[in-house]
Amino acid sequence: MERPLIVGLGEILWDMFPTGPRFGGAPANFACAVSRQLGSAAHVEMVSAVGPDRLGTQALDELRNRGVGIQNVHVGKLPTGQVLVDLDAQGQATYRFAEQQAWDEIGWNTALDRLAQKCAVVCFGTLAQRRPGSRATIEKFVATAQQAYRLFDINIRQPHFSSDVALTGLRLANVVKLNEDELPIVGGLIGVSGDWQEVARNVRRQFDLQYLAVTRGADGAFLLSPDQENFAAAPVVDAVSTVGAGDAYAAALVAGMLEGKSVPEINQRAVALAAKVCSG
Repeated sequence: MERPLIVGLGEILWDMFPTGPRFGGAPANFACAVSRQLGSAAHVEMVSAVGPDRLGTQALDELRNRGVGIQNVHVGKLPTGQVLVDLDAQGQATYRFAEQQAWDEIGWNTALDRLAQKCAVVCFGTLAQRRPGSRATIEKFVATAQQAYRLFDINIRQPHFSSDVALTGLRLANVVKLNEDELPIVGGLIGVSGDWQEVARNVRRQFDLQYLAVTRGADGAFLLSPDQENFAAAPVVDAVSTVGAGDAYAAALVAGMLEGKSVPEINQRAVALAAKVCSG
């Protein structure tokens, strides 16, 4: 049986913590997490761009060492992405993104067309779509991947958020992951407010999603499909940092979908994995 092809599509960057740089970017974190989850049972590829610099070389090494293919990561002229990260006392992160980064210029080519037609899962977000060139490539890739699970992990990062990008992504996706802060924003885009679970149900119905996940940090997560829903409480942990928790949840979500697990099984495993990441 052929291994499923899973693609992370979007930014590669380095999170610049006070203690030093950490490899990141939501799609790249997702790719690494799903490679770790599924191992040799899946083929994981990254589609992005890095710069001709030390951080770019290190980023490619990080992906390769974590079992993620890099043949569709372009080495361009702009610098490899960086973001300054500040953590509050609860481990919640805030981000300041540099301008004119390599992932702002992800270009289309025939290899990406073939990759999109073959993939079983593609995960994409909004941040890498802040510039027209990368946005066009991401939208074309997702539109081409009609046989795939198209996971839109929205990852709203101000001031790099566009309602138009978000709504287009929601229409292209068949699986969506939102956190508790992003859900009311998406609800507002479609004119829905009120009880958060009802907002989630309305979002799932309006965009005819196969799955909608709403992560709520220490309060767990809510996962919906057309015929099932489940709320899973998060295990109590001493949170060191929330960075990467959402990507771990997304990876476990994908693993469960590919394995044909039920909504409660998927959600409970994904919440447990996200909590483990928070605990360091």
